[in-house]
Amino acid sequence: MGFYDEVDINQDKLTRHTEKLFMLRYRNTLDGKDVIVDDSVESIPMIVEKHTNPLNENKHDLKVTFLNSHGENLHLGNKLTFDDKDYLAVTRPSTNGIYSQYRVLPLVDDITFEVDTPIETKCVLAVKGEYEESSFINDANVFEDKNLRAILIQFNEETDKLTLFDDVYVNAKHYRLVKIDDATYKRYDENFGVIQLVAVAVEDDTIMIDGEKVKGVMMSARVKDKILNSLSKEIVCNHDVIKRGDYINYTLGDKEETYLVINRPTRMDGYDLSLSYLCERSFNLRNEDGDIVKIPFYYENNALRIDRVTDTNHYKLPDSAYQLVVQTNPLTRTLIKDKRIIIDGNVYVVNGVDPLQDRLTVVSIDLAQTLPTDNFETGIANDTFNNLSHVEQNSTYKIVEKYDTGNLYINEVNEYSLVAEDGTVISNVTWTVDKAWINFTQDGTKCTLEFNDVEYTNEKFVLIANDGTNEYTLELYTRYE
Repeated sequence: MGFYDEVDINQDKLTRHTEKLFMLRYRNTLDGKDVIVDDSVESIPMIVEKHTNPLNENKHDLKVTFLNSHGENLHLGNKLTFDDKDYLAVTRPSTNGIYSQYRVLPLVDDITFEVDTPIETKCVLAVKGEYEESSFINDANVFEDKNLRAILIQFNEETDKLTLFDDVYVNAKHYRLVKIDDATYKRYDENFGVIQLVAVAVEDDTIMIDGEKVKGVMMSARVKDKILNSLSKEIVCNHDVIKRGDYINYTLGDKEETYLVINRPTRMDGYDLSLSYLCERSFNLRNEDGDIVKIPFYYENNALRIDRVTDTNHYKLPDSAYQLVVQTNPLTRTLIKDKRIIIDGNVYVVNGVDPLQDRLTVVSIDLAQTLPTDNFETGIANDTFNNLSHVEQNSTYKIVEKYDTGNLYINEVNEYSLVAEDGTVISNVTWTVDKAWINFTQDGTKCTLEFNDVEYTNEKFVLIANDGTNEYTLELYTRYE
């Protein structure tokens, strides 16, 4: 008999002896359990004991030991049933060649979700203060100082179909998935394992952009400015769905809010992360069809701020200027210098616009005096679509050009007056134009127009004269030469 033959004999003896000790403990202690694996018919003898760390402190999971001769189908992701309770194997078995061990967690939480059909099953939910605030399957902290939870669930055909931002309900509470960690392996051409879902608790909410529903999550954000910190939200959604400057219409229950995305989305692994600010107020503008359009905005460096020293007192900035930020679009491009707008019943005049922003327009405004043409019912300053009657050029009065061409040429100035049939120039006239890119001044008797933006060449615009009773209009065109 050779050396290796003796080794094999000794190994067989050791195996039989170890298996005998295992079965003695299984039959004669409370640790021995008849365990059903993945709802199979036959049970497998196992030893189940509390899992302790090096300090002999009990942990929330259990340690399960089984003989290798019984463990052909035992692997990460098994559902174990014993003592009328279900457990989930959350580690791969470690073995000494005779028996193997893995960790299991109690499946005590109910989870429902919908893939092709509604699914109801069991899961493990990490709760702060009860479980370790870290991943079940790696050392990463999944909570990140936000209201996130880790959910562990068995990998199968249904759970494999879950995707980012799906809605799930754990113990009847609403969550939305923000990360999916797949811990699986392939065996006999079949995948086994567990899936860790990182989810944020949400209420019934809706995220909309331009009338389209967006699949994502709105979460509280942190910024340095104390005021904006209270108004900021982070938006987590799929790649390339949200852009800087987008208005987000967010509905939570019966509360509707509008947010403005102020950064270029940060591209993360599987999703985009964007920062948005709440638009607490809005003002109105008219589009080219005369329809009133609401323009939401948020303040930056507004005149009334919380004192950084006391955090309770308010003070006025020395220049009394306000800055507001809006989405850049064809309508907000009309917010040029001297444009007038109405906010909360007060009239403001634009004194500057930042042209260097990407998809955002920063507008500086000051308080202004009220004019007769300011319509507080419509919320439109210099409203040319008010209740005054509009009179054509063939009426008693008409608008007369100094240079009678019907055109306004680029970088040239022309003067206009309201004249009666007998040639009398009418005074106390209020002048307006329907396009903000036309520069004009007025002195009550005449109006001076100038056009210097080549982008708006060959465009029609309307000059309006208001004598306090009627409005008189004149259609003109911009020309390059």
